[in-house]
Amino acid sequence: MPYSLQAVDYRLLDHTNEVADVGLFLGDYARGRWGSELEADTLMATLILHDIDKALLYTRQDGAVVADPARACLPHGVLGAMLLKEAGLPDDIVTLVGTHTTTSPIKTAGPEAWILHYADLFACDHAFGQAEGTLPFFQRTNN
Repeated sequence: MPYSLQAVDYRLLDHTNEVADVGLFLGDYARGRWGSELEADTLMATLILHDIDKALLYTRQDGAVVADPARACLPHGVLGAMLLKEAGLPDDIVTLVGTHTTTSPIKTAGPEAWILHYADLFACDHAFGQAEGTLPFFQRTNN
């Protein structure tokens, strides 16, 4: 399963692992340097589950990975939040997953949200920087 239609050679599993690694590093930094109070279970669950809906947003068609037309109108994060709510996960995790994308009209506050945001974008930029013809978010003028 690719992480993105723009970076098909970068696996979703690799992205998730990178986000978790960077997020744990940032969490340790925020605790030690800033004295931030973090909910460790919330942070870890969110780092691991933030892209849970990607497996449902994409499909294979003629050997290529494409957006699933049945779910193309759903913003990334929303379906994941719905799945996690249905599974009975706590509301703070559901909210963080549902609002973690750069295109979300709602931005959740708090250190767990900031850590997820920067860890995700750091891993995204790694993926997009390696993909031919794709600019990292950092270099894009219109995010």
